[in-house]
Amino acid sequence: MSYKPASHHYAVARRNYLGAAICLAWAFVLVLCIARAFGQTAELELCYDRARWGESAAVANRHGTVVLNVDDGRGSNTMEARQWDAFGQRIRAVGGQSLGYVDFKDNNSKRKTNDAVVNEALAWLEQKHNGVFLDDATDNGADADVVRSIKAKYPAALIIANPGCHVSGPLKTCGAMLCESEYPDTIYYASAVVIAFVKDAATATSVRKTASDSKVKLLAVEPRSSYHVDSVEFQKPNPFAIK
Repeated sequence: MSYKPASHHYAVARRNYLGAAICLAWAFVLVLCIARAFGQTAELELCYDRARWGESAAVANRHGTVVLNVDDGRGSNTMEARQWDAFGQRIRAVGGQSLGYVDFKDNNSKRKTNDAVVNEALAWLEQKHNGVFLDDATDNGADADVVRSIKAKYPAALIIANPGCHVSGPLKTCGAMLCESEYPDTIYYASAVVIAFVKDAATATSVRKTASDSKVKLLAVEPRSSYHVDSVEFQKPNPFAIK
């Protein structure tokens, strides 16, 4: 047996100690990152006008999710759809998610057929968008079946169904992330997705903090005038977007 001086054993022990300390430090950083990733509320941007492309790009840079809504769908012509698809690609290229907008109802507020809703959703997904936002969802078997049909073709797609209020029926188990809060006066923070309508910057800040504390997954903060002034669509950048 060869003899090694005490200094050698001390050096080995020190290296082992330092190695263990480094591993522990990296493990702590990893756990912290995971905790932050799962604990933070991500931004949801409702982009229904080119005036919002700038703030949507900023949301994407912060790894948020952007809903692309061109005249309640993919737009009125192929060229317009291609331009918004290209913008969606830019969103994804910087780490954001792009979702295509699909409404369960037509312009006369009549429920579309299941096939029509599914085909509109597939048109977005075939262009590599991360998922779809299904607006005006109803908590019934037919709307839940639409989600399942989309999921059957694109299992990894993020599907947000928006009944706008708390539900407890078939939508809960269909595989969609639900937006159960879209009322201007009462916010349901137990919802996975929240669309909050606020009147000023102070309220926007308060809503974002409460949503984070409540572990809301996706939060959109919108000005009250967005949908709640008759015959007025908010065709300007969101004044409460994070700068």
